[in-house]
Amino acid sequence: MSNEKRVQQAVDAFMNGKSCSQAVFCVYGPALGIAEEAALRISGAFGGGMGNLSEACGAATGAFMAIGAKGLPKEETYKLVQAFAKEFQAKYGSLHCTNLLGFDLSTENGREGRKNSGLGHEYCAQYVQGAAEILEKLLFSEATK
Repeated sequence: MSNEKRVQQAVDAFMNGKSCSQAVFCVYGPALGIAEEAALRISGAFGGGMGNLSEACGAATGAFMAIGAKGLPKEETYKLVQAFAKEFQAKYGSLHCTNLLGFDLSTENGREGRKNSGLGHEYCAQYVQGAAEILEKLLFSEATK
């Protein structure tokens, strides 16, 4: 499957109701040997900044799961996670859901604010796309094969 196709599949999965973490991991998990159904279950608790705790971005945690699924030694895995985090933070300014969205999803007011603004969904689609693009570069580019 082409790099662009996987990126678009992740965005489409998010736009069709998957959480941010599921959208990333349900595309990249299978590409790395994790069945889609298992990938959806595994990543299901991480959306909304880890179960609507508004902590680490779900798109990023979905990417971290994909990096782990690559099956590399721990130190190599950590280096890839750090490279992902550095690039994601450079692009979006944070890995923290509240900082990325401007709403604290751990509160009723924050969830309502995101829902009413309409921006949360738009922003999260961008973060899913960005996470997928970074994964493509780190895990699937010719330089990393």
